[in-house]
Amino acid sequence: MVKRILLSIVMLMLIAYLGIAITAFNRKPADQTCRDVELVIKDTTYAGFITKEEVKGILQHKGIYPIGKKMERISTKSLERELSKHPLIDEAECYKTPSGKVCVEVTQRIPILRIMSANGENYYLDNKGTVMPPEAKCVAHRAIVTGNVEKSFAMKDLYKFGVFLQNNKFWDAQIEQIHVLPDRNIELVPRVGDHLVYLGKLENFENKLARLKEFYQKGLNQVGWNKYSRISLEFSMCEQYQVSRITVRKAIQQLTDQHILEKHRGKGTFVSTPSRSVDLKEHGFTNYLSAIGHKSHHLILKKELQSSDDFLCETLSLQPNEPVCYVQRLIFEDDSPLALDEIYISSLTYPDFLDRITGDISFYELLDNYYNVSRGESVCEIAVRIANAEQASILHCQAGDPLFLLQKTCFAVDGTPIHYSRSLVRGDRISYTICTQNSNTQFISNINN
Repeated sequence: MVKRILLSIVMLMLIAYLGIAITAFNRKPADQTCRDVELVIKDTTYAGFITKEEVKGILQHKGIYPIGKKMERISTKSLERELSKHPLIDEAECYKTPSGKVCVEVTQRIPILRIMSANGENYYLDNKGTVMPPEAKCVAHRAIVTGNVEKSFAMKDLYKFGVFLQNNKFWDAQIEQIHVLPDRNIELVPRVGDHLVYLGKLENFENKLARLKEFYQKGLNQVGWNKYSRISLEFSMCEQYQVSRITVRKAIQQLTDQHILEKHRGKGTFVSTPSRSVDLKEHGFTNYLSAIGHKSHHLILKKELQSSDDFLCETLSLQPNEPVCYVQRLIFEDDSPLALDEIYISSLTYPDFLDRITGDISFYELLDNYYNVSRGESVCEIAVRIANAEQASILHCQAGDPLFLLQKTCFAVDGTPIHYSRSLVRGDRISYTICTQNSNTQFISNINN
């Protein structure tokens, strides 16, 4: 009985002590001021965007830096809200300690890809699929994405690929550059090996890279990493049709001998286009391809206002420095690039031209439907050029392949110049035959085997 009473007394005294201690511990002097700020920057392994000095500067600029202020007047919510406004900060967490210290923990946004698009856009893409500014100071090495990168394509399709790289140590270390072709096919530049990897479309990229890794392990480790200049992962006919590689090679060779397929060194094997002809005097590429049963579409690469130089002033009868509309577009036959086209046309004579021209409408349809132009004669000069590396990349041919250079001036029925265009056309896809009949010259275009 006595032991129980003593035990109860001890328990009551312990509870009373703890209550007094907790109350005393949590009691803050009315005039307590913040004596220190502890700044913690997380994720510095992958990102070095934000420094402690910058965090301090943000709070000082807003007049809410805690040191020297009364603890009871410091709002941690205000600190968090102000820091979270910064475009490179993902999350901020702030709290006070009984000793008069304010702790600030900042979580940075993690970049997964660096975008350097051909259209001039330059930014990072983070692990949540949002855009980060280019001035961000990234510490980690991230794959660089180049070529024809539209922001919507980057934030949706390339984002998924970037997350895969981030979570896969092997491919994150191996892939140095991702190049987006005009048709959204993908080329990969590895860090190890003197070769390009043609991935094709991003669909099913995990299986494609799994096959490539197996090829690295079983093939390149035996023959050397610089054996091949190009490795294609676009198709896997062996797995698709359950046949051996020897059978596939024999079938491809037979189809090539019959001119059904055609091989392009370093690029791959493609379906040959049957030979047809159409009069180009009256039709542009769009109507021409439609007439022979092929689909045509355009990809606008650039459109802008430019000042006319001496050549354009003379060709289009313009005043010095008169503004002209410049459009660069890629013309496709079905899904294959056929021509790189540049158009120059007066912006004063054809107002809103840059707003009206899109990839969904042909140039001559635009002139006929919106500007009611009655076209007359055209003068076309044809020359042969050799594709440089940039042109070859855009047109999906090899550097050094022949290209036709078409320089065309189109006139209205009254003889007024309408436009000047300059087109580079793949020489392996097009041939031109000049037919003369009763002193009249007619252009005939043939698509080759």
